[in-house]
Amino acid sequence: MQVNNYTNNKNTFTGFHFSPDGKETFYRILETLNDPATSYKCRNIIASQKDNPVKIKIEAFDHLFGQEIDDGLEAYINGRYSHDNTGITSFGLVDPRALHENTNIVMFLKKAARKAEKIFNNMLKEKVAEGSTDNFIQNRKAIEKIDELI
Repeated sequence: MQVNNYTNNKNTFTGFHFSPDGKETFYRILETLNDPATSYKCRNIIASQKDNPVKIKIEAFDHLFGQEIDDGLEAYINGRYSHDNTGITSFGLVDPRALHENTNIVMFLKKAARKAEKIFNNMLKEKVAEGSTDNFIQNRKAIEKIDELI
């Protein structure tokens, strides 16, 4: 199967930012899986972060423990390394849930989204604790975003 060159497209996501190599790898994974349900799940996870100001950078990941790997991705949240999609735990063991390719890419994106949301919520809590005066405006915007969905 031939993979089209997606690197010339502009990145339209605000929460997720794909490097050109990362974007190419991500699309190659989805095309190889050839599963529309998985592709839609990934799209929904990415779309869920469109209003999150915490930057999730996705880059291609080529080597693990000195071995070359195909279709590797790694996530950096707020500029700090977060995790990769290899399914290897911090102890060097394979996570059994990551053995299924479809759930592996979905789990990778969900984990990045959860971590970014946690960082954003902690930032909001700190602002409230500091007595920030723009809490009303932020809350109003959050309510409007909910209202768009209902």
